[in-house]
Amino acid sequence: MVLIINAMHPGSNFQSFQTYHQDLQKNYGPESTEQSFRAALQNLLKALSSASLSILHEPKRKENLGAPDFRLTSPEGIVGYIETKKPEEPLAKHVHSEQMQRYKQLSPNLLLTNYTDFIWTYHDKTQTASLGQSSKIFTKQSALSEADTADVQRLLSGFLSVPPVGLFKVQELAKALAPRTRLLRDFFRPTLQEQMRQKEGLLYGIYENFKGQVFKELEADEFTNVFAQMIVYGLFLGRLQSMDSVALTPTNADGYVPRNFALIRELIQLLGHLDEDI
Repeated sequence: MVLIINAMHPGSNFQSFQTYHQDLQKNYGPESTEQSFRAALQNLLKALSSASLSILHEPKRKENLGAPDFRLTSPEGIVGYIETKKPEEPLAKHVHSEQMQRYKQLSPNLLLTNYTDFIWTYHDKTQTASLGQSSKIFTKQSALSEADTADVQRLLSGFLSVPPVGLFKVQELAKALAPRTRLLRDFFRPTLQEQMRQKEGLLYGIYENFKGQVFKELEADEFTNVFAQMIVYGLFLGRLQSMDSVALTPTNADGYVPRNFALIRELIQLLGHLDEDI
């Protein structure tokens, strides 16, 4: 799902934070998870916006198959990423985690939040802000004051106003693609392992076809590495052929891959089905 939002405009947005607070309280309960509050966060970001940004909200995935929960882009490039944690989860232990270090390879502009506390990291600088104690924020009798929201508003303003990272040189492009390929590989590996145990699934079927038609001694780890590289290369070809204003998705990317790259086109066509299968 892609939402179009804008960079934050100046001035008070206290009403937007009041609505956000109400949405948090409404969705809080014994069975709530970090996903329960993502719509509230999206609505807050949208309310705090004025210039076009695109936010891609990643759907819920199996545990440990991590990509950032939100990706912010503009026509000029990637603006940043957002990672959410469940309410009341201490954020300090996640700031320097392996997960966040991987995300820093994708963008220097990251936001980490449990919906009441916010940590913004940009290159080697870190800022924190909070709406208050989570135990009070989620209590339906509690109320926010404008002073409670001021620091968070300033932090979000800084996060959303970071200029996008454009790619102008071949070396920059190669550097940007490398961590994305590794992230995709790490995403495929546990999925393939699970499907191999069950002896079913689309990724398992592709792997078996590769072994039967390309190299019968192909190991699973080798396959996921090669497969991720081919997918990223195919998307790169698609981006070169498409207009910058076109958003490449699993359902349309193959249409922009040159026809003389038949195998790449076929693999890209499987992306949409893989998305459903995973």
